[in-house]
Amino acid sequence: MKYRNLLLKIHFGLLLLVFLNFILRQLTDFSLGSFIIFPFKITIYLTGLFLFFLTIKPFQKKVMYFALYLLSPLGVLLSWLVDGLFGAIVGAIFLLTITVDDPIATADNYMISKPFAGFIAPCCKYNVKRNYFYVVEKKIGEFQIEETDLTSAKFSVSEDERTLKLKCQFTDWDRTVHKVDTTLILY
Repeated sequence: MKYRNLLLKIHFGLLLLVFLNFILRQLTDFSLGSFIIFPFKITIYLTGLFLFFLTIKPFQKKVMYFALYLLSPLGVLLSWLVDGLFGAIVGAIFLLTITVDDPIATADNYMISKPFAGFIAPCCKYNVKRNYFYVVEKKIGEFQIEETDLTSAKFSVSEDERTLKLKCQFTDWDRTVHKVDTTLILY
């Protein structure tokens, strides 16, 4: 009984925190760091799964809510097995609630990250973010570039001009390596 109440408080407290972070990110481009939010999302999912088994009684609203945490991955797996495209869409919707931006490269207080956009989304869209106190991130802008290896890229950001100076390399279709030194305008 004590554990169930504690798990309920943790679950709904973290759910409220992640929801407020989402609203703040949409309104102001500021958000908590993705390395903070990702463990919160995993904890929400795991506590929802545990609470399903702790509160299992038929036809209660609580149980129906917590059943989503059990049935959603099973639904994704089943829809992927039945039809590939429908499974990809359902899987993308499910993963969108859990995933965070994938950090690609960092320099000073800036980070280039790749947002999760689904399995059939267009390629090569990146975000540029600035870190404040290792806890808060501010989205500076976005850019799109062909398939390049940005993991070893060197870059600098000018927030006033909203530009990104990028030095990287990419491999062409015939495996020719091209070095790129370019300035991109962030949108």
